[in-house]
Amino acid sequence: MNQSTNQGVKQFTAREFHAHLYYGPHNLPEAKWLATKLRAELGLMTGFMHQQPIGPHPVWSCGVHFPVEKFATVVQWLMFNRGTLDILVHPDTGDDMVDHSAHVVWLGRSYDLKMDAFTTALK
Repeated sequence: MNQSTNQGVKQFTAREFHAHLYYGPHNLPEAKWLATKLRAELGLMTGFMHQQPIGPHPVWSCGVHFPVEKFATVVQWLMFNRGTLDILVHPDTGDDMVDHSAHVVWLGRSYDLKMDAFTTALK
């Protein structure tokens, strides 16, 4: 293999992945249903069902953490079961700013995140 193909390629290692379910008052019951299914069918832990924007998330959200080895299973399951919810998926590499900007995958609509939440947290 030509070594020049590797020049400039950055290596990252995800410790785990996070999915954030995005919802509002109109589809909160659907978000609660999906969180319940994630626990029952995939054995995942879900976070608090925030009913206000929090951190970098511009709308109501609920976080889900899952191991690297379950990425394909979880993302495919979310893809087919998300209904009207939008979902942000990102790795946890230890660099929140990059993980929430350069390394994101969206299922459904994408949103502009409040990236200043990370710089504020550092102060």
